[in-house]
Amino acid sequence: MPNAAQAERWGGAGGQHWIDFEAGYDRQLEPFGIALLDAAALRPDQRVLDVGCGTGTALLTAADTAGFVLGVDISPRLVARAQVRAAGRTNVEVRVADAQTATFEPAFDVIISRFGLMFFDDPRAAFANLRGALLPEGRLVAICWQALDRNDWMRIPGEALSTVVPLGDLAEPDQPGPFSLADPAEVEAILTDAGWHDTRLDPVDAPVLLSGGGSLEDAVGFVRRGSLGRSALGGVASDVEATALAAVRDALAPFQTSRGVELAGAAWLVHTHAGSGTRRPHR
Repeated sequence: MPNAAQAERWGGAGGQHWIDFEAGYDRQLEPFGIALLDAAALRPDQRVLDVGCGTGTALLTAADTAGFVLGVDISPRLVARAQVRAAGRTNVEVRVADAQTATFEPAFDVIISRFGLMFFDDPRAAFANLRGALLPEGRLVAICWQALDRNDWMRIPGEALSTVVPLGDLAEPDQPGPFSLADPAEVEAILTDAGWHDTRLDPVDAPVLLSGGGSLEDAVGFVRRGSLGRSALGGVASDVEATALAAVRDALAPFQTSRGVELAGAAWLVHTHAGSGTRRPHR
C-alpha cells in the first residue's frame, strides 16, 4: 500500500510523540505557521483543505477566518486529537485520509499544509491528486523544510549523536521525510509534472525554539524522545545512551538563551496554482 511506512510511523510512536509535545511543537513551529497563514490570506468565502493537519493547529487558525476547513491526515491518532480540539467548531471537519490516494471533490479554493507534504511515497501522484481537490482558480500554499545544512535544529543534535552511535537515515532528499522537498528545482519539477502552474518558492528563515522553550535538559529530553533520538538510541545500552545524550547536551549548550535552546531554521514557502492562466499576484 502507498505510504504504509508513514501510516505506521504517524499512527504509532511518532504520532503519539506529537500529541505528548503538542504545545512545544506549536511554539517551535510558530514562526513558520504564521508565515504560512499570512501567505494563504484566507477569506470567509473560501473553502480550505489542510493536508497533513496533525493535531489541528494550522487547521483551527485557518478556521478563524475561512468559511470551512477540512483537515486530513494519515494518522487516526492525530486525527482523533484534532477532532477533540475542533469540537464545537461548525466550520471544521477532520478525517483520516491518505492525501496521495483519497478521492476529493473539486470543491476547495485553497490547500494549505504546515510541514505535511514531505512524506509521500510518490509526490507526483500525491500532488496530482491534490490538484483535483481544487476549483479551477484554486491554489496551494504550503511550507516545507529547506536542506538539512540550513536547519541547525536537526543538524546539530544529529551530528552530536553520530559521534557515539550510527545515525542511519536523516531523510535523503529523494525519500519521504522532513527534507524530501528541500531542493527548489525538484519541487518545481514535481509540481509541474503534476499539472500545477505559476509555482514560486520563497525562503523563510527563523530561529527554532527546540521543544518550544525551557531548559537545556528539556531540549535534550525532547531530542531523545523525538524521531531522531528514538531511531538512533533504540535498543542501545544505557551507558551508550548516556554518552550520546551528553554529546547532545554539549552541542546544544552554546545555543541556550533566555527563551530556551534556539537554533537556525530555514523553510520554503511554496505557492502554486491549479489553473493554467497568467501569473496571479500573491497576496
